[in-house]
Amino acid sequence: MAELIPHPELVGPVPANKREEYKTATWLAEALPPTYKVFHSVHWATQNCDKTFLGEIDFIVLSPLGRLLLIEQKNGGLQEGKQGLTKLYSTKPKSVVVQMNRSLENLLAAFEARSDVRNHEQLDIDMLVYCPDYVVQNKAAAGIPVNRIVDQHNSIVLPNVILDIFKERPPHKEACQDINLISDFLGNRLRIRYDIGFLGQLAKSAYIEQGAGLSEWVSKMHGVPFRLLIDATAGSGKTQLALDELRTAHQNGLSALYVCFNRNLAVDMKTATGLASACTTFHEMARVVYESKGFLYQAGTTAFQASVDYFLDHAHELAGSFDVLVIDEAQDFEAAWLQALFKLCTPEGRLIALMDSNQRLYEREPCDFEGWIRIDHPVSNRCPRVVTDIINQLELVEEPIGSRSAVEGLDTLLETYTAGDATSLASATSAVVAHLLKEGHTADEIVVLTLRGAESSALLKLDELAQHRVKKIVGRTAEGDFIFSDGDLVVDTVFRFKGRSANCVVLSEIDFHELNENTKRRLFVGMTRARLRLALVCTTEAAEVLSQKINE
Repeated sequence: MAELIPHPELVGPVPANKREEYKTATWLAEALPPTYKVFHSVHWATQNCDKTFLGEIDFIVLSPLGRLLLIEQKNGGLQEGKQGLTKLYSTKPKSVVVQMNRSLENLLAAFEARSDVRNHEQLDIDMLVYCPDYVVQNKAAAGIPVNRIVDQHNSIVLPNVILDIFKERPPHKEACQDINLISDFLGNRLRIRYDIGFLGQLAKSAYIEQGAGLSEWVSKMHGVPFRLLIDATAGSGKTQLALDELRTAHQNGLSALYVCFNRNLAVDMKTATGLASACTTFHEMARVVYESKGFLYQAGTTAFQASVDYFLDHAHELAGSFDVLVIDEAQDFEAAWLQALFKLCTPEGRLIALMDSNQRLYEREPCDFEGWIRIDHPVSNRCPRVVTDIINQLELVEEPIGSRSAVEGLDTLLETYTAGDATSLASATSAVVAHLLKEGHTADEIVVLTLRGAESSALLKLDELAQHRVKKIVGRTAEGDFIFSDGDLVVDTVFRFKGRSANCVVLSEIDFHELNENTKRRLFVGMTRARLRLALVCTTEAAEVLSQKINE
């Protein structure tokens, strides 16, 4: 069996428009000898005259002597005419040969532009068209040699055709025959890299699509009174549900309100819905009510508590104000806050409470939801399996959670630092970020989260990590909105980032000697922010505790 690159474990569920190509790739890997390599969906970029040329090749087969065969698979019907073999895209036919020649030229240019140029070596590349659903009527006029076309008639012998092409002749004398160098070139150790951005985008788009499932269930549920509690794990689609409930209410002319605990989440919801006045945190709402009665709110613990107390005492005056009320992050609310909020929904309205018991970061008495309909959903559409596996191995949750992410995820990174040493912490965190950047991730795909609070974090005192300016919260406006420093690498606390996600999450300042409940919850919240890759920056002692737990 030939080596399939990327490995199937990295690919995860394949998008519908790529399934036929991936099926062929796995078939070729099974049919070709172990000395061959099959690269599939290879992306590359080259710089030439200040312009970036991008391209995609369905497959590249690498022989043990260093020869390459580019294979373009065309599913469905084709057209034959003056331009040779063409494929219709929308209403415009595109030449298969022109497309393949462009791919070949770009790949040759990319190899020549690599950083280790030696002896002007070039790639020895051949081409083949594979159209399993179409019979080419006039192969002589297709614009490509007859023996370089495999159509429906002889599709079953594609692996044999590939081997015969490689047996036709030895590699050109001036061609590179260094298999490792060519493999590295195609596999992202030199200038060429897998399109990590594509993997991240796939994870994000599929997460949004799959997350709509929870929303669809709830949208079909009706009743009076409608009181629904959803206890679902991170990335299960709770936010999508809230968005859909607000949008539906707005479209139907109903009054609606979304209340959460975390300010960042409220800001995101305001942006996503376009209904700024309908999205708020509990404390923001309490403040608005407090000030509307003529009281002066001055930032600080006293005013904060005074506004909350006033709201609790006067919530009955706002009873029945909303037809739809969605309360998010309910696990972080005081029971009294929730009871006061419940009064705001009309008796015949839709009242939905969203929570994740495993993300409970504050020790508060739980609210009584007796008589409510309840849905428990322990499956994440956002977190890849490599992340959920770690969560389950460390027993961060009472019941194991599952993953339905579109990607398997990338291997978790671990870096250690010396406890109490700010320089060691900065160095270890920078090393992890630099590693991710070198792999092809961009700074805006990475977020660094500290397990400590904002005031006690040494990480949040830094202005730079891995030669990138840090983007962090440096203050608040008079309205209470966060003010951020000018940077491109987000650094924040697990507390404040709850409700958000990123392709790559670096959890730092992991410092403990025992895995108690509070630490488990912080780790769980931080880990479940990752859509593609997780990295841990731990003290030596904490790393040892985690390692022992995983190996139990």
